[in-house]
Amino acid sequence: MPTQTDKAKQQADETIERIRSLNEQVLQSGRELGQGFLDAYEQTMRTFADFQQRTAEGTDMQWLSQIAKAQADFTRDVTKYSADAARRFLK
Repeated sequence: MPTQTDKAKQQADETIERIRSLNEQVLQSGRELGQGFLDAYEQTMRTFADFQQRTAEGTDMQWLSQIAKAQADFTRDVTKYSADAARRFLK
């Protein structure tokens, strides 16, 4: 026959397992939200960089066009590397 101590230990173990399960669900939801945010951020920055490049291509000044294109490339690179690093962190 189980003693009061055994029952209390079993209840504590069950409670701990429920808390662990809930914590894992919260962490997984956070990861998914973080991934969604990163996807949206990356898409927004790519759109911005594409706009920078199209604007640069519309100018008659070669030097200004080259600077704007370099800025667009820089924006794409920084966005890619920072989003990739953040994704590795979320895993």
